[in-house]
Amino acid sequence: MTAARTLLLSAVVGVAVGGCDSLYLIQGSVHVAPSAVGKARLPAVLCSGPGGPLESSFVHSHPTWTSAKDNAEPGVATIFCAEPHGEETFPLDEEILYGKLRRAYEYAWLVPVPAAESLCASTKEVAVKVDTAALYRLKLATQTSTHRGDSSWPCGQKPAPEAPMTFVITFDPEHKTWVVDDEGHWIERPTIRLE
Repeated sequence: MTAARTLLLSAVVGVAVGGCDSLYLIQGSVHVAPSAVGKARLPAVLCSGPGGPLESSFVHSHPTWTSAKDNAEPGVATIFCAEPHGEETFPLDEEILYGKLRRAYEYAWLVPVPAAESLCASTKEVAVKVDTAALYRLKLATQTSTHRGDSSWPCGQKPAPEAPMTFVITFDPEHKTWVVDDEGHWIERPTIRLE
């Protein structure tokens, strides 16, 4: 999944190509306020991903995964069934392999998942953690009901205009906030809030 994310992203982010490729890491967090979930059409899943400006590019999006207890990849995604009582925090973990990167946008937004209504009703929880297999079953249910396949489900190619959404600009040469580790990896650690 990481290799595909890296390759696709290089075509999406507005960048200037240099000589050798570098590894750019976005390792921060998304804080989701109850008010953001209250604005979403529920049930909804938190999606995130890097890209360029929305008016001119797509976002390489995916559910925002939280590591499972056994540290299995990719872990679990969270489906909000109702507005939570407090703020929820999720990790950002992106890898971008490119020559010279400038201004990669990192987005986070909530996407409706109507196929999860029965799951929410059966658990009666505010939020449900689902692994990749459960998310795939929801995808199949969606494809059956809509009679359409969608490789970018559930997140799509960019946030819908009505979706609760936020973003941060990373690797901005005018506002240097990254560090370079001993292996030459560029690392941004943004904290963004979805309200």
